[in-house]
Amino acid sequence: SFSGGHVFGFSSRPGTAADKYDMKVPIEIIRERSKRMRAVVSESAEKFKTKMLGDITEVLWETTKQCATLGWQLQGFSGNYVRVETIAQKPIWNQISRVRLTEIKENGLLGELIEPNVGSAASLYPH
Repeated sequence: SFSGGHVFGFSSRPGTAADKYDMKVPIEIIRERSKRMRAVVSESAEKFKTKMLGDITEVLWETTKQCATLGWQLQGFSGNYVRVETIAQKPIWNQISRVRLTEIKENGLLGELIEPNVGSAASLYPH
């Protein structure tokens, strides 16, 4: 299964080999195929996220937003590029935390902080 993907319809460009083909796929068929592929990618992503529920993983936090009395909403990505969100008592940005994945959201997973700071983004790319 895949954690996600991008689907786009092929279109030939002037001057390329594909532009010289006599038999071109009609736009209606291109759109239908793209629609079917997006459904396959979406189903695969849901299965992938479901398998991750309950796991503890490391997340690199990329954005923070203050949420009134709740604290801070953090958004980042796991090592396998699944978007993860959580609430924290303080903003954590450009840091790696251990997170237990608890719930599926439309665009990723919700998690609970287990260990707030296990490293920085710089530690991912040693010199």
